[in-house]
Amino acid sequence: MDDAKAHAREMQGMKEAMAELRCPKGLILTDDEWEDIGTGPESIPVRPFWHWAVAGV
Repeated sequence: MDDAKAHAREMQGMKEAMAELRCPKGLILTDDEWEDIGTGPESIPVRPFWHWAVAGV
């Protein structure tokens, strides 16, 4: 996520959803980015959609 504001907004939204749903792990799908945000029970992988669709991650 290139835009810092978009990145912060996505992370905040994901963390709120994970807390409300009591979900220990989230996933953000992008066009072409690949990173892992955080570690442990609140890790949020960021993956390209094509990888998720092909690998079923």
